Amino acid sequence: MKAKVMTMVAILLLSVTSAMGQEGKNSLGHGYRGFIEIEEMEDFAAINLSTTHGYQFNPNIFVGLGVDYFGVIGGTAWLKHADFRYDKTFKGKYNLYFDLKIFTQKADNFVYRPAIGYRFNHFNINAGVWMGKGDNLFSIGIGWDFGGRKK
Repeated sequence: MKAKVMTMVAILLLSVTSAMGQEGKNSLGHGYRGFIEIEEMEDFAAINLSTTHGYQFNPNIFVGLGVDYFGVIGGTAWLKHADFRYDKTFKGKYNLYFDLKIFTQKADNFVYRPAIGYRFNHFNINAGVWMGKGDNLFSIGIGWDFGGRKK
């Protein structure tokens, strides 16, 4: 199962890369921006596949909405989320970001996932904590972003 998921993610990343062309690699501007991400929770007991689409307002601020496929031992769930992301470039080459996702499955059940990460061209890596009514789960994720490079 895990091998199939990773193969699907790799194919999606390659197709998005070939469709992007040679736009600005590191600099963010404004316009549509999207993400494809995969996260694994501590002890590898859960995995989350997500896609987020929204608007990059300036080189720092992104707001978007997305959908997630969350799989745990014993079941799966589809989640919706809002994503707020702040990108910051230091010394012209270190691209760090803070990402806050707010998930909901039902009207009264919210889960928050703040994360800090590093962006290299279109490749993203992050570490975050899923916080809800129950236990907090540490996660590590990788992803690919596209769009948001218009000046």
